[in-house]
Amino acid sequence: MVVIANNDSHMIDRDGVIVQLCRLMTQRQPIRINLNGEGPCAASLGLYDLLDRLCAEFDYDPTLVSVETCNLAERHDRYHVVIRPQTMYLFAARQHAQHLPRPTKTFDLTFRHFGHFIGHGNLQRLHMASQLHLRHANKLLQSYHYQRGDEYHEPFVGIEDMLFGDYSWPEIECAFEFIHQCPLTLDQIDQYPILNPTTLNITKIYPEFFLEVVNLTYFSGRTFYIDEKIWRPMLMRTPFMVQGPQNFLKNLRSIGFRTFDQWWDEGYSEDPGRCQNDSILRNLQELAHMSVTQLQKLYDDMRPVLDHNYDLMMSIQFEEMAHA
Repeated sequence: MVVIANNDSHMIDRDGVIVQLCRLMTQRQPIRINLNGEGPCAASLGLYDLLDRLCAEFDYDPTLVSVETCNLAERHDRYHVVIRPQTMYLFAARQHAQHLPRPTKTFDLTFRHFGHFIGHGNLQRLHMASQLHLRHANKLLQSYHYQRGDEYHEPFVGIEDMLFGDYSWPEIECAFEFIHQCPLTLDQIDQYPILNPTTLNITKIYPEFFLEVVNLTYFSGRTFYIDEKIWRPMLMRTPFMVQGPQNFLKNLRSIGFRTFDQWWDEGYSEDPGRCQNDSILRNLQELAHMSVTQLQKLYDDMRPVLDHNYDLMMSIQFEEMAHA
């Protein structure tokens, strides 16, 4: 099996992957590729282009290649795609729920509008986190575990992508100033990566804020991958806005979950790339003007949606997710 560690649009140790593929092709062995139990868009990783070139070079039959992924939206007409829904995070959330009282919000004098929790960074996370810190620091609970010099965080900074992307100098300078203040921590982490079920430890602070801003791991290409970043607010009956791949919210609704288009514009989920962050930030600006009393009334209006999502999270079958 060829296991490909990855982050958004990037194969980690691409050279090593190429060596393994070349060896198997020259030996005329079937090739089983596993995307490390995660759900990137394989096309955005460059995987299919790489396979096309190597199959042509070695006169290798592409029907002997299978790609195992947790991306529920992955499709290809030449290579065999095997979709295996990620079950680990959902099982952990369900187990965690057994030890929790019914989640509530405090709505007291220290109550915050937003929560934003990041282990390792990427382009979109750095942009969102730095802008939230700039605009809403006094209304925000935020963690961002980037630490300069830590080898784990080195591939996940995102600042170079901002330098070569469609970002203004004020945004880039804001990001530099933000990472200079990192790590920002709210929970004790003993090791990286932050492994399941440690990712659920932060649920203890969910009563202290209204809405979670979620930056998913994968946002490029065609992907629909659900991990703890979505199960966590559902578990804690917390409203959310999600920066991720195009149409993520539409796909989430397709398997029965409800979102929050009754209360704010969710058209951002149909947008590509950084456009999502900009639209989410506009939504947040409107919420930031609301008092805690107004947030409490809004939350009460949302309870049927929050209860529905919690109940479905506790009951959904993996077969239903696989046919998203």
